[in-house]
Amino acid sequence: MKTIRTMILGIFFIFAIFISAMLIIVSYVGINAISDRDSDQIIELTAQERKNDIDNMMDDIRRSLDSVYYFAHDGLEKNTDRIEDTSFREEFIKGVEEIALLEAVSAEGAMAVYFRFTNDLKEDPRGFLYEKNSEGSFEKLKLTDISAYDKNDCGHVGWYYIPKKSKNPVWIGPYRNENLDEEMISYIAPIYIEGQFYGIVGMDVDVDLFREKAAAIKIYETGSACLFDLEDNLVYHKDYPQGVEREFFDSEIMILLQAKQDSINREKPSELASAVRPMKVYATRLENGMTLCLNVPVDELYSVRTNILGYAILFSVIIMLLAFFCAYWVIRNSLKPLKELTDAADQIAAGNLDVKLEYTEDDEFGLLSRSFNNMVAMMKSYFYHFHSLAYTDELTGLNNKAAFMITKDVIESEIKMGRAAFSVIVININDMTEINETRGNDTGDEVIRHVVLCMREAFVGFPIYRTQGDEFCVIVNDTDPRKLSESFLKVVDRRSLEEEKKMGIRYSVAAGEADYESEIDKRFDDVFERAGQMMHRNKNKMKTARG
Repeated sequence: MKTIRTMILGIFFIFAIFISAMLIIVSYVGINAISDRDSDQIIELTAQERKNDIDNMMDDIRRSLDSVYYFAHDGLEKNTDRIEDTSFREEFIKGVEEIALLEAVSAEGAMAVYFRFTNDLKEDPRGFLYEKNSEGSFEKLKLTDISAYDKNDCGHVGWYYIPKKSKNPVWIGPYRNENLDEEMISYIAPIYIEGQFYGIVGMDVDVDLFREKAAAIKIYETGSACLFDLEDNLVYHKDYPQGVEREFFDSEIMILLQAKQDSINREKPSELASAVRPMKVYATRLENGMTLCLNVPVDELYSVRTNILGYAILFSVIIMLLAFFCAYWVIRNSLKPLKELTDAADQIAAGNLDVKLEYTEDDEFGLLSRSFNNMVAMMKSYFYHFHSLAYTDELTGLNNKAAFMITKDVIESEIKMGRAAFSVIVININDMTEINETRGNDTGDEVIRHVVLCMREAFVGFPIYRTQGDEFCVIVNDTDPRKLSESFLKVVDRRSLEEEKKMGIRYSVAAGEADYESEIDKRFDDVFERAGQMMHRNKNKMKTARG
């Protein structure tokens, strides 16, 4: 052993030196790719986090407006015949107005909220418009005369005609609302009932709030963010805080626009080949279709990479020295027995409890091997014991409810994959409450055991579960469940008649069956409940027949 150990250690010394040198070289070469990947991940994670922050604000607006929409929609749906009634509209608008103001106050960034009936109405009232004033409260304004503007005049009536044409909730903007003389983003939902347009509800958000969130984004030392709208106009950039339209872009912003589009297409950061300062750009879409871009100078990323590379080389040397001394100790004390023990432990971790160590030498590893084998044998015994306790009903020896729930989950998975084919039989022992009260629980338990014997005789090869006190379930495959139930009921009648003299009581059961039908059954419970309903109908028929 000493000669072999010396030889192995000698070989390891040579390889340790070689690997140390190779590790340093690989670290030097590989750190570039690793740092690029890590920097990309940092940019992507930061962008996703900030995207979620802005999207959450828009989600808040959307949820708030949805509450107003559903209130208005439900109210109109029940009273479509009263739309022309002026007094009804006044009352209805007042109710919508109260809900809208409550939601607008609670929604982050809401600067205006409004409801507008269809312009087909001939007279007022037609809706309301509230805008947040400088004091932070909502002030009621005069409604816009839609008929005074062309349908294509987005600045004045786009908020009305765009959602009407879409027939679905839409985000509009950023745009300048000429009626309020404000730059905003709007979320508007049209109200359609049975294909008939009745009006719109909408909520506006100040574009400056988006700019503030973009301006607050910081990444690395000098990285920043910018926003583009759906038409690729610049909404925010640190050099253009109020944005700029695409036709006025300078060469640097045009390069940024191209890098943004490339990042969107590739779904990862893109290099911006700027003559001023090369950048890495990552772009992601916001909920309303706008684009959030993060820009980080490449030289700043290289600076981080250089620092990481220095630390990586230092740590590589330290780790290799530590690994060398650890390996020396391990090789000196163990080799083959340790590998066998590790392999056996891996097999146990994978669920194989039939593993056994064959090392029998009279040393520490031999003692460890024997202890290990004893431990595995004990684990195996405990496993089967606890498995039996966990999934077996104590009274009947059948599968218990825990086992039933596991089987149910398996069948649910088969249903989702379109591979399910099964039937369910639900069985209930009649008059168990009366038997327990008049003859005692011991007699009731005896009746249950006799019924279980009937089940074992009738449902050979099929799993039987005791789902609750006197109720059982049988899951059947490739067999007509009704024939099985009929056979089971005959067995119960025969055994009940045979046991009547011994027990002094005649027992009976009710059963119901149901087949899985993929067209109507989406869950296991759909089949189980149908079988239970059939069982209860049969039970009631039996009670009626007995008078």
